[in-house]
Amino acid sequence: MSVEQDRFTMKLRNERASATTLTIEPWGDQTVIDAGGVVTLACAGPVGGCVEVVVEERGLVVYGWPGSVIEVVWPRVGE
Repeated sequence: MSVEQDRFTMKLRNERASATTLTIEPWGDQTVIDAGGVVTLACAGPVGGCVEVVVEERGLVVYGWPGSVIEVVWPRVGE
C-alpha cells in the first residue's frame, strides 16, 4: 500500500541588501541566496504535512514535515 503524496514548488526571494543563507531542516542543507535573488524549492511528502518558513536575522530556515523531501531546484546546485 502506497502513501498518497503531496508535491509542490515554492519560491523564496531575498529582499535584503546582502546575501542570506537558506537552511533546509531537518537535513541541515544550506544555500546562499544573493541580494535580490530567488530560489525555487521542490517539496514532496505524505499528504497532510506542511512546510514551515522562519525568517531569522541570520537567514531563512525551511522546515520539512515527517517523510518529506525538500530540494533546491533553481538555481541548480553548482551553477
